[in-house]
Amino acid sequence: MKSENTPPAMVLLPEFMRRLQDMTALMQQQKVEFPEEHILLINIAHPLIQNLVNLSQGAIIQEGGESPSTELANMICHHVYDLALIAQKGFDAEGMKDFVERSNQVLTRLTTH
Repeated sequence: MKSENTPPAMVLLPEFMRRLQDMTALMQQQKVEFPEEHILLINIAHPLIQNLVNLSQGAIIQEGGESPSTELANMICHHVYDLALIAQKGFDAEGMKDFVERSNQVLTRLTTH
C-alpha cells in the first residue's frame, strides 16, 4: 500500500486461516470467531500515518514522565487498528461498545487541544 487513497491500515489474515474459517463456517453454518493471528498492514504513504509519526517524534516529556502527544498518538493508533478490524470482520456488541467508548475518548482529546 503506497497510496494516500488507500486506507491507513488493513488487517490481513493468513490464507490458510481464512480458508479454514470459511470452511468451518460453511460446515457449521455459523459465524466463526476471528482468528487471533492476523497481520496489520500499515500504509506509510497515508497522511494520517505520516502525521502520527510526526506527532510521536515531536513528543515533549513533561515532568511526570508522560507526554500528551505520545498518549494521543497511541490513542489514534488504537483507533486506526479498530477501523482496520471493522473493515475486515466487524465487532460483536461488546467490541462495538468498547470501540464507541474509545472513539469518544479520541474525539474528546482532539477537541481539547
